Amino acid sequence: MKTQIISKLCAVCAVGVLAVPEPALAITSLCRATSCSNLSGGGVAATNPGPCATQTSSCYTDGTVVGSGFKINSCSSCLSGYTRKAQTYSHGSCGPYTWYLCEKSGGSGCDGTCDDCESTGWTSVGGGREQKITATCNTSTCVCSKKVQYRCSAGYWGTGIIDMSTGVGCTACASPGTSSAGTTSISGCCIPSGTTGTDSTGSYRYSSSCCWS
Repeated sequence: MKTQIISKLCAVCAVGVLAVPEPALAITSLCRATSCSNLSGGGVAATNPGPCATQTSSCYTDGTVVGSGFKINSCSSCLSGYTRKAQTYSHGSCGPYTWYLCEKSGGSGCDGTCDDCESTGWTSVGGGREQKITATCNTSTCVCSKKVQYRCSAGYWGTGIIDMSTGVGCTACASPGTSSAGTTSISGCCIPSGTTGTDSTGSYRYSSSCCWS
């Protein structure tokens, strides 16, 4: 018996779409202050305030995973010969936050370099999510600023930022659909042209790319 190959209509993509709703974002639920002891890894060190006499640290969750977040170190007073200078810091959609560094009076006392100021490419952080850190060194103040971005991995869709009320940041495309990294909408989940399969009617092949709507 020969198996008949037929072209699968793109309309099949509409089946089951309502069963995978796009999560509602709750941006206001992100970026909340928390005890630094709640950050299992200590949090991303967001600021390097320099030669403080006394220093404070404030920690925040960033809507990623439990125990993650970032720490803002700030000088509350400076050593003799240094003065406090206000700075701002933003972390993804969080901020800006005000913090203070100590700058040498009459000059920065900076050698033009920053400690712990390395950028990273997109790396997996689990759950179909990727993280990228862009670090910038201010060579005048020796202060490193870090920008943290999130996106969904290939095969997923969403913002990449976990909604604290749902625990969802990225949703897997329904099989056999896939997507490119950074896809934010379910309409970016597509079944590639040429994909084959079988169902109760026999074998089939998609004659063109078929995307969810």
